[in-house]
Amino acid sequence: MVKVNGIKKIISEKTRVEEELKKAGIEVFPGSTNFILIKSKIPDFGKNLMDSGIIIKDLSEEWLNGFYRVSTGHLKKTMLYYQSLKIINNA
Repeated sequence: MVKVNGIKKIISEKTRVEEELKKAGIEVFPGSTNFILIKSKIPDFGKNLMDSGIIIKDLSEEWLNGFYRVSTGHLKKTMLYYQSLKIINNA
């Protein structure tokens, strides 16, 4: 039962992060893992999130420019996403 509740929390947090990313004008691609594939046209998006302590994988060199992979799952981490997105969008 503990694992089921943990999985439900991760899914819930992932959904929250996806919605916040969409509100920030970031394209979110559907997936069934704890990673979210996104595309952003915000200049220095990945660098700004990394500077804020967010673990984000810049896929520009391996794939296409402006694509990133972010992981989700823990409330602390998702709260940091929200704070960082607000700072980046106001810059």
